[in-house]
Amino acid sequence: MYDAFAEAFARTRKKPWPDIQEVLSIITDKWYPKLGRVIDIWCGSWRLLGVLKNVDEYVGIDITQGLLDIAKWSYPEHRFELCDMTHIDALKLTMFDTVFFVASYHHILDPKQQTTVLFQAKKLLAPGGIIVLLNWNLRNQKNATRYENNWISRSVLDIPFGWHSRHYYAFKLEELRNIYTQCGLKILYHEVSQTHDNFLSILSLE
Repeated sequence: MYDAFAEAFARTRKKPWPDIQEVLSIITDKWYPKLGRVIDIWCGSWRLLGVLKNVDEYVGIDITQGLLDIAKWSYPEHRFELCDMTHIDALKLTMFDTVFFVASYHHILDPKQQTTVLFQAKKLLAPGGIIVLLNWNLRNQKNATRYENNWISRSVLDIPFGWHSRHYYAFKLEELRNIYTQCGLKILYHEVSQTHDNFLSILSLE
């Protein structure tokens, strides 16, 4: 779907969010001064890559070939793979120190697939590795007003980019906590960001 507007999306989605900087600071200050081998699940317009430091290796995966083509041209020194996040096990990749889901996990609308993706993400981790998620806080006061006419069900919104529909699952903080626990993940950090725009989660293997 993003192939239809990949160039415009990449051009307008380069500036890193403050919330990305916030979670990176939490990680490096409390646990990992060096992020090691990193995989970025649905890297999109690679906002994360532009601010990463102390990385041994970066792999970005996305479902949109157009975005990956731009990424490969912009960052030829890094690896990018075409893959749906619901089938990341097909890439047979392992031993990553940090697995990132930056504004990507909330695109999974089916609760069964939400758990499946995290079970697959666990297999990507090296011993002592972490999973980091930024999910939009779509139920906060600002977004509740901004998107009050975008709800298509009790948990899903349609937030278009131009003429193109994009669906988002509106997680609640406690709902995410329950999913992480169900997947057997240890919650190291799980809070609303300082901007209140995102839920920031840092997880590890039990």
